[in-house]
Amino acid sequence: MFEELPPKENEPVEQKIVDAIKAGGLENPEAVRLMSEWAAREEARIETISDIPETRQAQIAFERKRAQIFTEAGHPAAAIDALNDAYIIALNEGLEELCEDIKQEESKI
Repeated sequence: MFEELPPKENEPVEQKIVDAIKAGGLENPEAVRLMSEWAAREEARIETISDIPETRQAQIAFERKRAQIFTEAGHPAAAIDALNDAYIIALNEGLEELCEDIKQEESKI
């Protein structure tokens, strides 16, 4: 049984996701719902960007933010998976310096 979290209306959604994961793990229905809603909003925002390089940068930033959420929630494997997704995008775009930054970020987890 997962612990139900009290509503925190003014709390940023990312912190709500972290709290939900901490309370019930990655499979916590509330965490899954919050993460899905947040990801859908972010992906919709990214889709509105018409400039391809800017789109890739936004996708990388999204994956890095996911990694931060998972790290703060105590799930390093999920964080590393998100950083690997960011790394692949950066690598495919030839963004070598960004690839190095992502690998350094990963080494701190």
